[in-house]
Amino acid sequence: MTDYQLEASLIVLGKEFDRTKKNGKESFSVHVSFFDGLDANQHLQEFARQYPVKIDRSNSDQITFLIK
Repeated sequence: MTDYQLEASLIVLGKEFDRTKKNGKESFSVHVSFFDGLDANQHLQEFARQYPVKIDRSNSDQITFLIK
């Protein structure tokens, strides 16, 4: 994995976080395929480190981010 891939995923997730918060919603989801070919755990951990979210992976085909 390259730094570019991590940076790109954080930008996309960060924009979705900002849009969700601006719209007054409490969560957003992405399909697991968003992380195909990437180290999903590393990307999710880094996103959770930078943004106030709880990550819910209970659904097998999507990942939900609950805004704290």
